[in-house]
Amino acid sequence: LVQAGLERMRRGRARPGLQALLDVAGRDYRQVAAADLGFALAPRLNAAGRLEDMTVGIRCLLSESPAEARLLAEQLDALNAERRALQAEMEEAAEAAVQGKLNQLGGALPAGLVVAEDDWHAGVVGLVASRLVERFGRPVLALAPVDGQWRGSGRSVPGFHLRDALVEVDRRAPGLLARFGGHAMAAGFSTDSDQRQPLAEIFAEVCQQQLGPQPETPLLETDGSLQPDQIDLSLAQELAAAGPFGQGFPEPLFDDDFELLDQRIIKGRHLLLKVRHEGGGAPLTAWWFKRAEPLPQSSVRLAYQLQVDDYQGLYRPKLVIRAEGQRG
Repeated sequence: LVQAGLERMRRGRARPGLQALLDVAGRDYRQVAAADLGFALAPRLNAAGRLEDMTVGIRCLLSESPAEARLLAEQLDALNAERRALQAEMEEAAEAAVQGKLNQLGGALPAGLVVAEDDWHAGVVGLVASRLVERFGRPVLALAPVDGQWRGSGRSVPGFHLRDALVEVDRRAPGLLARFGGHAMAAGFSTDSDQRQPLAEIFAEVCQQQLGPQPETPLLETDGSLQPDQIDLSLAQELAAAGPFGQGFPEPLFDDDFELLDQRIIKGRHLLLKVRHEGGGAPLTAWWFKRAEPLPQSSVRLAYQLQVDDYQGLYRPKLVIRAEGQRG
């Protein structure tokens, strides 16, 4: 179904709203891929509901007028830029809070994390929770104040049913959660302002009992290593053609040792590297999104996805880094 929709969009038959969103995101409709839906279109559509009025996105999708769709897409683009700035600030504060707790506890984090700040936006806390799950590999609840209460959003890890965990929290402390709902991997809830610390303690206990001790960094399963001569445009295109990837069908993930040739921070938020496979081969471009710290060592083991880079119409392989590992 997704593939059929992408093919329709590539033929220039997308609805005006989708075409306008592709335009403001700087995407060529003739080359649109599933990743563009997830990383370019969806965040702009979701930004309206997170920060302002979700009907802006609905109106954009339903519009029959290219001119009206363009205006609405530009409004969504501006809201998405605002969302990105808020998210970056909140993620920085959240990671600092978790790092402070890590230092306070002598290097041992609770099996489940709860973070909250007085100036956070409730529409963005789910994204913050997702970031912390990715960073620390354990269930996370993130909260923000709304109308005298605290509204929260949670994200989980495989094998831990988040809604059932909140049911257990509610059983142990009736009334602690004013309301809650969700599913295995995500949940929403609200609580009174004076209940954050009890919530953090009970949630950590539930996570500890169900998950046991958790490593400080999440374990990552990969599809193995590639030889230097396999990391080329041909394989990147074959992998892209095997998509679209998503829940239940993840994009292939590889791991190898690389020599670090160069690196620089882009826009204060992303790390752009030039690397060479330890077994030889040509230098490769690698992106590590949402990492603003350079790698300190000259050689490194990386978990990465092999993708097609079509920047400025030139096609070449690129690596998208997901994690750093221990050299074997």
